[in-house]
Amino acid sequence: MASNNHKKNHLTALFTPENIVTYKKAPSVNQITEDLLKNLALTYGIGNVRAIISVHKKRRGGLYPVAVNSSGLVQHFRIFSTKRLRMAIAVIEQGMPVKIHSKPYNIRLFFVIVSPKKRSDLYLRTYHAISSLVDDKKFVEQILSNPDSSVIWDLIAQKHIVVPHHIAACDIMVDPIVVIKDVFNLEDAIDLFIKTRRLSIPVIDKDGDLIGEVTVHELMSVCLPRYILWMDEMDPVLNFESFRNLLHKESHTWLEEIMVHDIARVQVNDPAIKAGIEMTKLSADHAYVLEEKKLVGIITVQHFINKVLRE
Repeated sequence: MASNNHKKNHLTALFTPENIVTYKKAPSVNQITEDLLKNLALTYGIGNVRAIISVHKKRRGGLYPVAVNSSGLVQHFRIFSTKRLRMAIAVIEQGMPVKIHSKPYNIRLFFVIVSPKKRSDLYLRTYHAISSLVDDKKFVEQILSNPDSSVIWDLIAQKHIVVPHHIAACDIMVDPIVVIKDVFNLEDAIDLFIKTRRLSIPVIDKDGDLIGEVTVHELMSVCLPRYILWMDEMDPVLNFESFRNLLHKESHTWLEEIMVHDIARVQVNDPAIKAGIEMTKLSADHAYVLEEKKLVGIITVQHFINKVLRE
């Protein structure tokens, strides 16, 4: 029998055994989403399920759950008809194959969350707690082997998974996919700009420490210095003379010569809001996430806004 003796900041404070639904073989993502919303509507009176789904689809263009890892999926709804975050869980014994952004997953735990429209922090903090649960593969298998919802609730309660008081930068960052090392030259940077279609690339040293970034804007500034921008007569630059000059020396120009050092950066455990503050201060569209000096992630302004205002 599930105990009610659990702290308010524990994950199990957000749902009861009645909010756990077990499937041997899962139906579609849409059907599970509707089932779990109906469960929350019956338990907490969150409102009309079809209306909630319809409004969400209209705003987001469809139901787009977020993969926590290879076996966990989260679908989040922001609604006006609740003052507290509520959650229901589908336990899928045989797994449910799905594709998200063309990547295959075999989902075993499906979480549906409803949260107050104006409290984006509640979802982000809860997502962090869910991640720590789903990342424990042995524990997920333990849940799957116990189809009784009260037993599952007790198992999760015994894990003492805490919903954090704030979200850290590491919770919303993405991996730094494109980087360039400081030993490379401008020619390498230009090739990388063209290949990746990036507008900025972080520069790291041999230890992976962030030392700056190179940007397309700085590259253009080298080719088109200020005196050219102030010229009324265009004839001297009509045939890209300034770019030809750069081409002559790109293989002998080192990144240090055009690298930017004044960039938005936060530490991995800094509050996530600090990334937004740093980006705003520097009118930047991204912030780098560091573990001491080592580059471990990037938060783009688009990703930040989506996490805070929509996801």
